[in-house]
Amino acid sequence: MFFTQLFLISLFSAQAAFAYPFHDSAPGTIATRANSASRGDLRTLFNGHKRFKSKSKSQVAKLAAKQAPPFLYLGCADSRTPESSIFDAPLGTVFTHRNIANQFDTKDTNAYAVVSYGVAALGAQHVIIMGHYGCGGVAAAIAPPANVTAESPLNVVVKAISPIRKLYESSTREEIAAHRKENKGKQVKEPKIKDPVFRALVEENVKEGVKRVAESPLITQIYESIKSNKKGADGKETADVFIHGMVYDIETGDIHNLNVSVGPPGKKVPDVPFPSLKGGKSKN
Repeated sequence: MFFTQLFLISLFSAQAAFAYPFHDSAPGTIATRANSASRGDLRTLFNGHKRFKSKSKSQVAKLAAKQAPPFLYLGCADSRTPESSIFDAPLGTVFTHRNIANQFDTKDTNAYAVVSYGVAALGAQHVIIMGHYGCGGVAAAIAPPANVTAESPLNVVVKAISPIRKLYESSTREEIAAHRKENKGKQVKEPKIKDPVFRALVEENVKEGVKRVAESPLITQIYESIKSNKKGADGKETADVFIHGMVYDIETGDIHNLNVSVGPPGKKVPDVPFPSLKGGKSKN
């Protein structure tokens, strides 16, 4: 099973709809690349691991018995957005779940299990939903790949991003609504990385993720316990949990705060030091 999953991950990461830009191969086909000595050489990882060991030996020893990460990161599987790199975070700092286009749904057992374990068992206090501009999953939700059949290796990707496609079709955000109107009945062209609709849908997808985490049974229960001053089985007060929405700019390396942070009722949300992204409101 593991090797099957690994093959699928390798296969899909090479597909048109997976990473922006997504036009490297014909829709529904398997991308092909010439073999080379420098491409895919495991020595790249081996040498990196040696560097990691040389600078992290003391950290590894301390964390061997227990982890208590203060942050839980829900991000995209994109190879350009690893949380350990963009935050330069020490080992043991961030508990992580990554999938196509940083999506969260309680029906996704894996994603919900990570949130539940990270918050309830490990005590993570801040849940971060991190989107990124140039997200291939979001781009494919705007301009679905043509000719993707049930047998196509891309079909599972199309299914995975269907919630984002529904968001595109229903969002009242000005840039998205205008794009829908302009392209009604047309074959939508692949969006460019700076297209307003592309950036807007990336942001709205993050906001949707924050909302879904905040409304999940786990967080709802935690917030109710805090509101009613209900203590846990160990007699201690329930710890605060805050949910934040951010976007990473793959062109500049900047992280933007979307100003949609959520916390327990009556509790002040801690300061989010990342620059705030202004605008981008939906119509009521």
